[in-house]
Amino acid sequence: MKFFLKLPIVKIKFPFLIILFTYFSINCSSQNTNGDLEDYIDAIIKNIPGSSGDDYKSPSITQSNIWENSLDYVLTNDIPNARLQLGKIGYKITEFLDNSTNQTFYILEKNSNSSNHWGTYIFTKNSVINNLIITAPHVLNDTNTGQQAVYCLKNTLAKAVFLNGTERCNSSSFSSCSGTTSTCDNGSEPFRISDVAHSEEAIFHLSTKILHEKIANSIFIQLHGFGKTADDPSVILSNGTRTTPTIDYIDLLKNELLIEDSSLTFKIPHKDLSWNRLIAFTNTQGRLINGSSQPCNTHFSSASGRFISLEQEREKLRNNVSGWQKVSNAIDRVFTKALNLTTENINNNLIYPNPSKGKISFKLKEIGNIKVYNLLGKEVEFTENYSSNSTTFSIKIEQEGIYYIKVSTKEKAFFQKVIILK
Repeated sequence: MKFFLKLPIVKIKFPFLIILFTYFSINCSSQNTNGDLEDYIDAIIKNIPGSSGDDYKSPSITQSNIWENSLDYVLTNDIPNARLQLGKIGYKITEFLDNSTNQTFYILEKNSNSSNHWGTYIFTKNSVINNLIITAPHVLNDTNTGQQAVYCLKNTLAKAVFLNGTERCNSSSFSSCSGTTSTCDNGSEPFRISDVAHSEEAIFHLSTKILHEKIANSIFIQLHGFGKTADDPSVILSNGTRTTPTIDYIDLLKNELLIEDSSLTFKIPHKDLSWNRLIAFTNTQGRLINGSSQPCNTHFSSASGRFISLEQEREKLRNNVSGWQKVSNAIDRVFTKALNLTTENINNNLIYPNPSKGKISFKLKEIGNIKVYNLLGKEVEFTENYSSNSTTFSIKIEQEGIYYIKVSTKEKAFFQKVIILK
């Protein structure tokens, strides 16, 4: 009789405990707060594990799959499901309202009691430069690059920022990926698995792969720092190859940085072919974005133009806000160029195909007029009075490159960035 009397009690309490546990887990995995995004992330960076301790552990296949599912949800703005997934692997999403910009950011960060030091990933809720991701894989070793990345995110409203989660030498285990370094003060040796710019298993690398595949024409700017010697330039800008891509964002970025600071000096490995220092040829994200099917060990000789390694000496660009602003301004002009774009007037499905060889189709029922601008903000063509349901026209541009098309109707205007290939 005692057995049968106790059984209904267990049946009643058990689902209640499940509900309690689920509610507790969801609420621990979520957080809404506000403040200054830079201060919030600076506190995270200052508390990540240092150069010893073996705190960093590579994710399992199951954990990587859960992370991938979580990012899929984030990219479709399904934050509740993203939170449920991330809670399974010790991570949460903080919905953060930045008071200085009045913009909301989603911060994927580890729970305080989690031992998964895979980094911090920040997504702009209403991004303006929808295809730009700024990353910093060595936030402790390359001083201030994490803070600089967040400053650039706030001021350009790029799509996302990725930051690593431990000092690059934290783990004693070596990466299987090719290349060597003397960073960890043990002479030349293979990269550690905690050096996420050189590990294919890292969540940092997986996140790059996911956004590279999911976001059309995605661009990745990876911020680095180095100790300048007498023979070094101020900046080393590399696409990870010796090849000049069809659209050379690096050349554009160099020109904009010189506008910010004319004293800067540069080395660009695909132009300065004898330069061999800090050229990102063993960077696994660079290899991936350039098209290598085996980025861990295989360098790809062709450049997609969509990976930019920005190596900076400390004093001019990454020492403080003054330098960060120079980089942020240059990035902003390269990718939005003084067109005053807002989140309300960007429409990524307005014009197709993109990239195009010149002939563009429109999906609007009514089009008042059309304007085309180059990256300098100069109008290069004007077309008006199109009103059919499926209007097409050819852009008469002599040179290939990146352009912005403004389409105006009676009610509103739409901007879209297009790539013209000849």
